[in-house]
Amino acid sequence: MKSIFIILARLIITEILYDPDPPVGLPPYEFVEWYNPGPDTVDLAGWQWVVGDKVRTLTGGRVSPGGYVIVCSPAAAESFRPFGTVIAMESFPALRNTGDRLTLVNPSGKAVHTLEYSPSQFPDALKGNGGWSLELADLNKYCIPDAWIPSIDLAGGTPGRVNSNRLDLPDPGPIRLLRAASYDDRYFVLLFTGPPETDAEMNNYSCILLPVDQVLATVTPPEFGFPGLFFAFPTDREAQTWGTVEIRGTLAGCSGRPAELAPVPFGWPAEPVPNDVVISEVLFDPGPGQVEFVEVFNRSEKMVELRNLILARSDTKGTILSFSDEQEYSFWLFPGCYAVLSGDFRSFAAGFPGADPATVAGRPDMPSLTNSESHLVLLNRFQTRIDEVQYSPDWHYPYLDETKGVSLER
Repeated sequence: MKSIFIILARLIITEILYDPDPPVGLPPYEFVEWYNPGPDTVDLAGWQWVVGDKVRTLTGGRVSPGGYVIVCSPAAAESFRPFGTVIAMESFPALRNTGDRLTLVNPSGKAVHTLEYSPSQFPDALKGNGGWSLELADLNKYCIPDAWIPSIDLAGGTPGRVNSNRLDLPDPGPIRLLRAASYDDRYFVLLFTGPPETDAEMNNYSCILLPVDQVLATVTPPEFGFPGLFFAFPTDREAQTWGTVEIRGTLAGCSGRPAELAPVPFGWPAEPVPNDVVISEVLFDPGPGQVEFVEVFNRSEKMVELRNLILARSDTKGTILSFSDEQEYSFWLFPGCYAVLSGDFRSFAAGFPGADPATVAGRPDMPSLTNSESHLVLLNRFQTRIDEVQYSPDWHYPYLDETKGVSLER
């Protein structure tokens, strides 16, 4: 399978330094490193570098077979030239310390490599404080998040040369269709456990809305690097409340293996009223390797857009102290279903490896849960309270030897 990964990309991202301060042994500037795994020289004219929603187009530069280039701002270029070939990019997009999505797009407009980095990829707090790069440790598995780990080079990174980490990760297996979600009023997206490979040569698929058996139009992705496939909403939205969508045909992940394509629920969200969605579980004192989370349950007959709900923490008088109203992706919460709200999807998955990723909604502004008595409130987009719970550590079973890492369930 190794050769399949390499065939799919003529350039890959192999190193990221998004927080150069305090410097360890490298220049105090952000950089990314690109690598050419192929047999031919790559002309960079027309290639695009995408950081979040910022797009920069290259006008020139070349990467020889097996070669690396260091991409940075013009102000940093001279500092990095002793390390290797440098591309000084005008208006080099800043790399956020809180994480972002990075994408390399070829001149044909195809995203050949996309990844999301996060501070949670630094398990060591000292390295996470700055000055250390993230390296792609297995070039043959470049689209696997686990292939990215902190550098162990004494300088803090290896710009322009072979990375200090070398792994041979197991085959990641096929990607799986997780769920459908809104993108905007016109489009919806099918989200997967890994990036789907969108080359027409590898895929021949259609999206079908059931039970009406309607083929939904494929849409060119409105943004680069989004981890899913885009389709147009059907025009007759009032024809049914909900159903399912399925992918028919063949679709592969970036490993080249066929994706697992079980049908997923599809529908039209309705506005929740009090008691439609309730808080069903809280972990406020996580154990080692775990993160805080709040689980919610849809006890209504409606499909609810979770992204429109506000999770807040209040004092005993009901005054809101902190709240979360940001969610990375839409989440359709169907009747009788659960969802987990967590501040960091990657950290949650690592701490709870048995959890179904289809049930997790990442909320970067998740309010911190106190280990003392506290009050949680769930509100709709009009700030109507639809559920609230006051929890206390005293609710734990009194004969437990250890309560750290033990949640409270409704």
